[in-house]
Amino acid sequence: RFGRLPTFYYHEDALFLMSRNLHCMAYNLQSMFEPAVLAQFLCLGYGLGDRTFYQNIFRLLPASIMVVQKEELTYYPELFEVDYGCSNSDSLDQNATLLVTYFREGIRALMNKRSDQVLLSLSGGLDSRANLAVALNENYSFQAVTFLDADHVALKDANQVEVIHKKYGFNWQLFSLERPTIDHYVSLYKIKQGLNYLAMGFIVDFFNQIKQKYSTYFTYLTGDIGDAVLSDITPEMEIKTQQELSEYILYKQQLLPSYMGERLFCLAPGAILTSIQSLCQGIKQDSFQSIYKQFFF
Repeated sequence: RFGRLPTFYYHEDALFLMSRNLHCMAYNLQSMFEPAVLAQFLCLGYGLGDRTFYQNIFRLLPASIMVVQKEELTYYPELFEVDYGCSNSDSLDQNATLLVTYFREGIRALMNKRSDQVLLSLSGGLDSRANLAVALNENYSFQAVTFLDADHVALKDANQVEVIHKKYGFNWQLFSLERPTIDHYVSLYKIKQGLNYLAMGFIVDFFNQIKQKYSTYFTYLTGDIGDAVLSDITPEMEIKTQQELSEYILYKQQLLPSYMGERLFCLAPGAILTSIQSLCQGIKQDSFQSIYKQFFF
């Protein structure tokens, strides 16, 4: 699986299940919740490793292959070995040129994947503007869409997009959103099964308006974490031990103090930190700084 959308599996003795629908698997297996993962999502915003909200149901890791045969299952969780500690001898211009080449190939693959309409999400940020630059440079056919939330938090972004639109003259539509309702939050929870935090509830109205204006079938092109790709994520301090690494990760990543999640789900004190440490111990890198980078990505 080379995509970012999750795929889940269950394997015990002769029974093997695989699905994109986590809730469906849990319902049919009558699986119990996994308190440790619930606490991780609450405090970090994500679960660690391949574990899910439910016991014995796992997430297929990105860039991995699972081969299912009649009487055998083979799993290759790490197809690529990336050395985050190495540096090549190419110049900055050479690396930048190579990055642009790879980026263009990725956009081209998405644009040519289907024959239906391509909607390009344009927020005014780095990711979406980079997508736009390639689409314009390659003369792709697309419709740009931007949302403006009810509280106008994204007003500066929308204004920036309008400036870009006036300069280049591509097809663009601005959608004004209503404040999220309980129905929006419930809808998002059911669609994403808790994998998106509910503050994203406004996106339901955005997609509903898109479907009404265009069609049910379209390719939606967006971007995320571009700031992490181009920035230096090397730890801001020297890390000398596994314990220091785990504590640094928890310090940088936690949304809520870990003890709150541990108390709420009746976990032992320090359980989240221990889980981080266990995950880091399985990462094959030659320095704590490199382990942190791989953990981050």
